[in-house]
Amino acid sequence: MKRDKIRSLLSLKIPKIHNERMRELNISFIPPSKCLREFIDCYWIWESDENSLTELPRILPSTNIEVVFYYQSPFICTDHNNNSSKLPLAHIVGVQKTYMDLCATGQIGLIAIRFLPGTFHQFCKEQIGEFTDHICNISEVWGQLGDELQYKIHEASTTQHRIDIIEHYLLLLLKSYYKNTTHQAIQSYAINQLMQSNSKKTIPHICNEVGISQRQLQRIFNDLVGVSPKYFQKISMFENTSRTICLLKEHEYLTIILENGYYDQAHFINIFKQLSGTNPLSLLSKNFMSYFYNTVITPSPNM
Repeated sequence: MKRDKIRSLLSLKIPKIHNERMRELNISFIPPSKCLREFIDCYWIWESDENSLTELPRILPSTNIEVVFYYQSPFICTDHNNNSSKLPLAHIVGVQKTYMDLCATGQIGLIAIRFLPGTFHQFCKEQIGEFTDHICNISEVWGQLGDELQYKIHEASTTQHRIDIIEHYLLLLLKSYYKNTTHQAIQSYAINQLMQSNSKKTIPHICNEVGISQRQLQRIFNDLVGVSPKYFQKISMFENTSRTICLLKEHEYLTIILENGYYDQAHFINIFKQLSGTNPLSLLSKNFMSYFYNTVITPSPNM
């Protein structure tokens, strides 16, 4: 699925909110080079100068796979079962079907690669379903190359230098693992259809269009995307709706949820509780969530 959007740098400064344990965070979103825009949504950087134990925004389910590199203190991650662990200095976050909470243990400094849905398989040999709901050390997937990448990013002194290093290694991985098959074309088309909030096409309709059975499409999605088409659509609807509510700061959100494919308000609240562990207003009304979701990168006149 070709992505022709041209993206530019968007910097955000999250203001202090009512929770006194929350601190100011600097989050920036930077576009990939043209040669990688078909695969990478953005690189994002999260930094803070302070060194105190801090509550951070809850991380909600996502269709994106991310690779995260810390050049300051790694976070502690607590999953929906209340199991906590300190994250590796460099790790891969698979498609997440549920939420997780993060806690900073010191100064925040990280850079992450956010892959477009259904593209990470072009950078590894593993079936993508193996990453779903998991966080793994990059050395488990990329071996010595991953160790080299982690070391060089940690030693780099500027954001631009880190991005240059990342893109060099991504192109090496793409050269090794790139695949161009019928299955890639099918999953790209299906993803495009399922991510459209106003699309009336059902999964059986999509299967009929591309000439395969629902079981075949499910197998393709499990291997290349990480979840079934039905679950992909569920998370995508949830992401789109939550993001819209956050950015528009709408508390009367019935129109938004209907436009994004939910039957009614009760349907959305039920799905939201399943995926986030809480109700919409208790989470989406918080100021920091609107900034955390604001990852739209606007066109730049210089690119």
